[in-house]
Order: sequence, then structure tokens, then C-alpha cells
Amino acid sequence: MDILLILYSIVLTALLASPFLYIHFNQGKVLTRESEEKSSLNSERKMLLENLKDLKIEMDTGKILASEFTELSKDIIGDLKALDSKLESIKTASPSVQRTGICRKCSFHTTITGAKFCAMCGSSLG
Repeated sequence: MDILLILYSIVLTALLASPFLYIHFNQGKVLTRESEEKSSLNSERKMLLENLKDLKIEMDTGKILASEFTELSKDIIGDLKALDSKLESIKTASPSVQRTGICRKCSFHTTITGAKFCAMCGSSLG
């Protein structure tokens, strides 16, 4: 009987502690929709730059002619310009409101990004 009580208390403790541990370990990994879109656009941009670099290397080694290089690179450069304009529009968009800081009611410093309520007293931060 005591073994079951110990087992149940361990399971209950793990269940109660899991949200706090999740927040603690994933505090810097919380991504907004804009940052996810920005990172995907940046990875696509890197891929296009690598493709352009490969074309340049092929032209330098003599595998393709300069005229072929200009034809093939036109599409890549056009895609890069479109991606750069999308990235600029994301950068110039209004930044999302970060609800971190000090609670007005209990003066507790909240460090969780995107928190809507105080972790100490539960009052609204916004």
C-alpha cells in the first residue's frame, strides 16, 4: 500500500511540475508567426544564394557559358529581390506588443515573453 502511495505522489508531482519546467526550458524558443515566417524566408534566401554561388562556380570552371549563366541567374536574382522585399515588409511591420515587465499590482518582474498575466498574483499585465 505504501508503494502505491509513493508512486502516485511521484506521478502527481511530475504532472504539477511539468508546465513550469516546460516554460523554464522553452522560454527563449517561443516564436511568433512573424518570426517563423522570417526564418523560413531567410532559409529560402540562403538556398537561392547557394544556387547562385554554384552557378558562378560552374561558369568559372567552364561547365557553362557566361550567356547561360546570365539566363539562369536572372530568375534567381528576381526571386532574391522578391524575398528581400518580403523581408523588408516584415521588418517594417509594427512589432507585436511584448507583455513582459513589472506587474503594477505586486511589482513582480515577469520574464516570460508574451505573458498576459502576472505569474505571482495573476493580475493582467496589459
